[in-house]
Amino acid sequence: MYGLLNLLLKIGLTEKEAQAYLVCLKVGTNPASVIARHAELNRCTTYSVLESLMKKGLVYQIEKNSIRYFTAVEPHRLLGYLEEKQRDLAFYKNEISMHLQEFDSLQHPHQIVPKLKSYSGKSRIKKLYNEALNEPYLLINAQAHNKPHPFFTHYAPLFLNEKRTIQIAVYGSETVVTLSLAKKTDIQALPQCIPLELVGQSKLFIIDAQEFYGVEIRHNRIIEAHQKQFLQRWKNKKRPPV
Repeated sequence: MYGLLNLLLKIGLTEKEAQAYLVCLKVGTNPASVIARHAELNRCTTYSVLESLMKKGLVYQIEKNSIRYFTAVEPHRLLGYLEEKQRDLAFYKNEISMHLQEFDSLQHPHQIVPKLKSYSGKSRIKKLYNEALNEPYLLINAQAHNKPHPFFTHYAPLFLNEKRTIQIAVYGSETVVTLSLAKKTDIQALPQCIPLELVGQSKLFIIDAQEFYGVEIRHNRIIEAHQKQFLQRWKNKKRPPV
């Protein structure tokens, strides 16, 4: 059950919500006192957690003889919860975009912004990839590999769905393949590879994909230099110096 609990945490439930939902599935329709006992929560907390789950559409209640009974929705309804969450996020993304200037106007002119950030481990490297998706375009240096990499199977299609472009150079032992990607289907022409460097407009990401480690650099002159180097190599299909 720990694996299911961990999965529910990943989709946005709190630990107590996840515990209560799984207990509701396991024990069936019951009053809060029974759910609290099995979930090892106090009764007041359990009522609060169940109210939260009802707002999320994952639990519903019935009343019988003045006693409230709670039931978990069918597990397949979790997919509907995720779809609704995605719609909400898309809406709020548009709202944030419309108010970015207002947020910018609040930023202190002498605020210290980190120029270098490191990412270590599988979960952190996923955050790096998600951070790269915020760039308006990407220039990618990649190394030929013997199996698909999640950046190109999952993250790149999301990036291209936003009508943004990728220019990529894939370095093999003796060849350099260069491609311009403008839509998700263009990825089909991409040889299997792993990302080494993602160059955006305002950020540069250097990655050791096999060790799950990466560095994010925010420094205009360094980024501009990498942009120029990439475009020159991409144009001439030259390998970077070893």
